[in-house]
Amino acid sequence: MLEYCDKYLTMEKATAEEKQLFKTTFLKLIKISLWNTKGEQFLSKNPPHTGHIRQILEMFPHAKFIYLVRNPYTVFESTRSFFCNTIQPLKLQHISDEELENNILEVYKRLYRRYEQDKQLIPAGNLIEIKFEDYEKDALAITEKIYKTLSLPGFENAKADIARYLDKKKGYKKNAYKYEDRTIELVEKNLDVNGYSVEQLSRDLCMERTGLYRKLVTLLDQSPSLFIRNIRLQRAAQLLAEGKLSVTEIAERTGFSSSSYLSKCFQEMYGCRPSE
Repeated sequence: MLEYCDKYLTMEKATAEEKQLFKTTFLKLIKISLWNTKGEQFLSKNPPHTGHIRQILEMFPHAKFIYLVRNPYTVFESTRSFFCNTIQPLKLQHISDEELENNILEVYKRLYRRYEQDKQLIPAGNLIEIKFEDYEKDALAITEKIYKTLSLPGFENAKADIARYLDKKKGYKKNAYKYEDRTIELVEKNLDVNGYSVEQLSRDLCMERTGLYRKLVTLLDQSPSLFIRNIRLQRAAQLLAEGKLSVTEIAERTGFSSSSYLSKCFQEMYGCRPSE
């Protein structure tokens, strides 16, 4: 897996012939796409291009880049879920879950190191980095920011069409999952137990830890430890809304080791501190 990463994702170990083949194939794809759409400008949403900045700039020196920053925990869980549930059944040789996880982590490290190095090659004004969560909150405003930052013409003319398109997407729900009642019951019953662990949840559900992990990742795209923490945070939010307890008291009630740790986790999930 790492051999292919170095050759075709970061292209650090690709031969001159392989790099040229990438450019030739990519240019052909662009021409076919523009011919089919009768368009004049090509827009590509392709995560592997994170490692192809150098090659793309050699082809198109004035190319503009939008770097979408996502929560690394979500990226890892989503990738692991994909590989465990889609790739594993199709494998031609054995690969352990641990090896799979290590490969995913190492590939992402190599990819983002490549990005951090090569983004320095992008001319000023041709790169914007935005958080995915910000785009979800106000897609129209972020789209306008992209146009302005990259000096792209035509936003005012396209604004109404973009707004109509976004309105159609408002009802779209990502991975709407239902938590199993038994699982929620067990976690909530142990909210005030700071040491309530994945192992204890596994025993209470009469499941092996690996089985619990796979089930929660498949159903909720969450690891068991993240699942437990999120239920605690949801309960903490309820108690905060009631306004009867201090942050320290809520931390104790919901099984967090300290109010500072509760605040840290709360801000990661809700974008603000409990005191706000």
